[in-house]
Amino acid sequence: MSSTMFTEKSNELDDAQLLRENERLEQQVLALESKLIQAEEVSLISAKVVDSRITCRDGKQFVEYKLQIEMNYQGNLYMWHQYSTFRNLATTFLTKNGNCRKDIPKLPRKLFTSFSDKFIRHCIQLLNEFLDAAMNAEYLSWGILVDQDTCAYKRRGQICSKAIDSTDNSELIASSTSSSDAINSPQSS
Repeated sequence: MSSTMFTEKSNELDDAQLLRENERLEQQVLALESKLIQAEEVSLISAKVVDSRITCRDGKQFVEYKLQIEMNYQGNLYMWHQYSTFRNLATTFLTKNGNCRKDIPKLPRKLFTSFSDKFIRHCIQLLNEFLDAAMNAEYLSWGILVDQDTCAYKRRGQICSKAIDSTDNSELIASSTSSSDAINSPQSS
């Protein structure tokens, strides 16, 4: 009788050890899967301006544009940016990829700020034409800063599979990068 009790106790200890080992291994698998996901690059699928708003900061009024970006892992994200963010990206394209002049629509240096719906719709159209061309330019590599830890990239040779209708009010806003240099200018609200 005592030998069966010993065997039962021994089996209970073995089961408890196996459960602890199983839990430890499950935690290791979760940690490794998390690292693998973080190591995989987040790719841009599409980007477009979908909305706008008039904002007042430090006594100055300006227009912010809502950017919708579609990414391979996180779906659609939305961010608010000023026109200058897009203009900085355009300037970076010209500086680092001079040959983009023929493919990428020029964004005017300074837009006289009008808060009329007609003017803002015109700006959204210009920005979406610019983003569409930037997404479809095979030779360009750039990215959008999503948050302090994530940047979504459009790499050379990658062509956007989705056409952007510049009359659509869909969103796509983000900070941009060219090559491997991130421009940390998201002015999200």
